[in-house]
Amino acid sequence: MPDVRTLLTATRGRGRFDWTDWFTYGYLLLGIVLMLAPVLWLVLSSFKTAAALNEFPPRLLPYGPKSVTVAGRSDPDSDRPAFR
Repeated sequence: MPDVRTLLTATRGRGRFDWTDWFTYGYLLLGIVLMLAPVLWLVLSSFKTAAALNEFPPRLLPYGPKSVTVAGRSDPDSDRPAFR
């Protein structure tokens, strides 16, 4: 029984790649991309906010967080209750 390496490196030409070999590997690569693209989209969407999920056109990655300073507040954590 042939091993996996022999099976994956088999060519139609005499020891070199034929056009059918290139076509076959391209077709298999396209299939892998089409199957894994939705999984990648789900993983990247898990980092987005609910508003970012509903916007159109969709972005691949979310924007970075923004820091906002509110006028009249010196310490934003001053009115937050302390949990002990």
